[in-house]
Amino acid sequence: MNYHLLFEGDRVLSVTNEYVVIERCSGTVDFFSISQLEKMSEDSVLPVITLDYSESISDNNDESFTTEDGVSIINF
Repeated sequence: MNYHLLFEGDRVLSVTNEYVVIERCSGTVDFFSISQLEKMSEDSVLPVITLDYSESISDNNDESFTTEDGVSIINF
């Protein structure tokens, strides 16, 4: 089967038995479930998880820190 999941500038980060992970040229990362890909048509495939950048972190009691590269990590 062929799935047209990549756009110009995107790259595949990982392929496992469960997921295809694609980094978009915008920097976001999409996780596609292999089992969903097998069941759905090409036009209806959506990522199971999308990791994206956040402008700010809400002030709550969650444990969080920022790396020296400026990446914010939150444990909730």
